[in-house]
Amino acid sequence: MIYKLVFIFLFFLNFNTFAHDYPQYQAIDGYNCDRASDINLTNQCRQSRKWTKPYNGMLYDGHIHPQRTKNIDKYIEELRHNKYELIVIADTPNGYKSYLKRDEKRHKTIKKITKLFNTKILCGGHVPGLIQKGKFDLAQDYLDRTISQIETGICIGFGEIGIQHFDKSCGNEEIINTAGRQSELILDKNNEIFLKMYDYANKNSLLMDIHYEPARCQENPNTNQSVDYFKDVCRKYPNIKLSLAHTGMITSLKLEELITTCPNIYSSIKPIMKPSGWVNLEPPNNVSNEFFEDWALLFEKYPSRFYLGSDWKENHRYYDITLTEHTDNLRHLIGSLNKETQESIAFNTAKELFNVH
Repeated sequence: MIYKLVFIFLFFLNFNTFAHDYPQYQAIDGYNCDRASDINLTNQCRQSRKWTKPYNGMLYDGHIHPQRTKNIDKYIEELRHNKYELIVIADTPNGYKSYLKRDEKRHKTIKKITKLFNTKILCGGHVPGLIQKGKFDLAQDYLDRTISQIETGICIGFGEIGIQHFDKSCGNEEIINTAGRQSELILDKNNEIFLKMYDYANKNSLLMDIHYEPARCQENPNTNQSVDYFKDVCRKYPNIKLSLAHTGMITSLKLEELITTCPNIYSSIKPIMKPSGWVNLEPPNNVSNEFFEDWALLFEKYPSRFYLGSDWKENHRYYDITLTEHTDNLRHLIGSLNKETQESIAFNTAKELFNVH
């Protein structure tokens, strides 16, 4: 009898471990799926992939922004505790503002992190913002410096390159309070300085990590705009490894269209934490932190084209969870996929893309 009771206890312990509700400390904005459906591109109540056993292996995060890190030693310790073995640091689309202010603190932070942890760096992300502001001489100078950093091995490619980056608050005070306002960046895609980036990356078979949002809040989302653009770019520059930041912020159907058209397109996966920050955009996970089934199937169909790029920003004012809690989210999401896909997203695709030996 005692053995039977122990068995029942262990069974329910295991069930509760892997079939639990979304942890309260990770709750997303207090949104339910109906409310999220009102602002995101598609039905956010559709079928999702339920959690099973969390992935427990090593992690490469191929798209993060730790420039605001205050306690670097603590941050490195937390990375190691959570089994990260590589991070890829990128500029942010609006980071050019700090560059214009000659803010050296963030540069020093990145420099210290690279000395203490296995890190790759993507550079050149300030070029589009400088172009938008009409600072063409500064943009050219920054591009020249970036190319020099690539040629000396400091940087491995261009990123995060913001082509379109909108304010997703839409004038809504509640969204402003949870996700904040964001500066808009709309790049002239035919600017000759920007096109030099494509030419150089194509000539040297480099990676370009590109952020392209399809529409403002008040506009009807037209994801074909970014899809048609990337089709054109991938044909003109076949040697570039084009990585779409945040699964392109388009639907799984549109991203599959790109993947099947362009053999040189990849995508980082950013599970959302706040639906309110994704107005007119399409996230890969729901408000219960489960991959939508259509996205899970896409990842499993093309595992070598996807990698973890969580966009984690240390000490961000709108994040109310720790890196460890964030990583717990990621491990449950990755663990819901098949084994081959788990390892591709966790580290294998990034190992190939970022030339990790």
